[in-house]
Amino acid sequence: MIQMGTLSVDFEQRDIRHQGESLRIGARALDVLEVLYRANGSVVSKDDIMEAVWPGLIVEENRLQVHVATLRKALGADRDLIKTVPGRGYLLIANLAVAHGAALPAEPIAVGRAVPLIGRQADIVQIVDMIERGAVVTLVGAGGIGKTSLAGRVAHEFRSQSGDRVLFVALASAATRDDVLLAIAAELGLETDDLPGIDRIGDVLAASPSLLVLDNAEHVVDLVADFVDTLTSRAASLRVLVTSREPLHISVEAVFRVSSLAVPDSGASVDEIERYSAVELFLARIRAATPDCAVDPAGMRLIGDICRRLDGLPLAIELAAVRVATLGLEIVASRLDDRLNLLTGGLRSALPRHQTLRATFDWSYVLLDGAARSLFRRMACFIGTFTFDAAREVAMEPGMSAAEMMAVLGELVAKSLVTVEFDGTQARYRLTESTRAYALEKLHNEGEFDAIAERHACYEREQGEARMQAQAADLASAPAPAPREPVAAWPGGLEADALLEPALMRESAQPARR
Repeated sequence: MIQMGTLSVDFEQRDIRHQGESLRIGARALDVLEVLYRANGSVVSKDDIMEAVWPGLIVEENRLQVHVATLRKALGADRDLIKTVPGRGYLLIANLAVAHGAALPAEPIAVGRAVPLIGRQADIVQIVDMIERGAVVTLVGAGGIGKTSLAGRVAHEFRSQSGDRVLFVALASAATRDDVLLAIAAELGLETDDLPGIDRIGDVLAASPSLLVLDNAEHVVDLVADFVDTLTSRAASLRVLVTSREPLHISVEAVFRVSSLAVPDSGASVDEIERYSAVELFLARIRAATPDCAVDPAGMRLIGDICRRLDGLPLAIELAAVRVATLGLEIVASRLDDRLNLLTGGLRSALPRHQTLRATFDWSYVLLDGAARSLFRRMACFIGTFTFDAAREVAMEPGMSAAEMMAVLGELVAKSLVTVEFDGTQARYRLTESTRAYALEKLHNEGEFDAIAERHACYEREQGEARMQAQAADLASAPAPAPREPVAAWPGGLEADALLEPALMRESAQPARR
């Protein structure tokens, strides 16, 4: 018999006992426990557990959460022997001979060991402060930006400073109201045979100060917003940390926009390149895969270029580093135009949508309605920043009003697919290079490439002619023009491929930014 806290377990006999009395926890729960035990204290991903317990079957993650909750309930005071590691899975701590009543951490759910996050220390400090000052904080950012990892590290810091319990609820597989309730109830250790209502969950959370982390909420954002509003009104001491690709839009929410890692400029020196957080992450991942890897100055410049072209997106950087371990820096750098096919092979413990760059964008794209999808992919024609007027002329759906387009563009910004920058009083919009590559692929797939390319070419031609006319008018009205350089003639036509294809666009000295 194996002793786990107050439980005695015999996997061969399929028997689990508490103080000599056999418990009925179900065969699947016992299978889950055995998988965790055989891992010898290592983290086991949820996918690996589900494959071992339900081989060949498609199973919703909430079924696993129910069985983990059953095991924790059976463990009683020793429930923390089963730890939740955010974004990775579960582990059964290696030291199983824990006496009943031994001192245990204050929170029922572990939030992982304190793994430093490259380039995020200032963010962690700021977010912990926001949690201490307000009821709800939402980490908002693009897919692959590192929201889950950041939330896990923030939760660890908050727990260390406050002593409050922390509950980490993964919502990636939740699709309905009951799924969300079940996931929260399971992490609280509530009986899930009869689904507890939100009021019951609120009462349990009100019993002691807690931080509730709700991870990956964007696909059930309306449900989560409603639940969080209700829970914080019933539990005054409750703090909630949410990760999502868009805000909840509730009155008690404070939003923290998670930014990309810092990337070096093209003219940075080798010493300067090494100090940027995106480069630090890239080097850390290369050295983890190939510890004897040495990078010379030329290689460091290539790494700086790769990180810059990947917009400092942590997931893309990690996937690129994986490829470098087998292809080398030069090949990876030269193949970034095909990044959606190149950047695959993420960690097996990662969620499926974080195992390839394309899958990360797919997750965001499928959550858009038809009008938002159309505008998003058509804006792939712009390199760099562009104005609302340019998007309206080139990318707007026929029959759509300007007001409707404003709402759709605002939705894309809110969902972290389009970034907005301000040039004085004027807003300018931009798709990151990786986002644009995905949108361009969708534009081709939908058969719209040629038509949008022609619209873009016409728009640029009209803008060029208008500028030439304005210049001519200025020259004609000038009282005594000083000698000046000849003004180059505006080209009569622009090739669609030269406007849109990424490789050709980078060769253009003046990319379209209207």
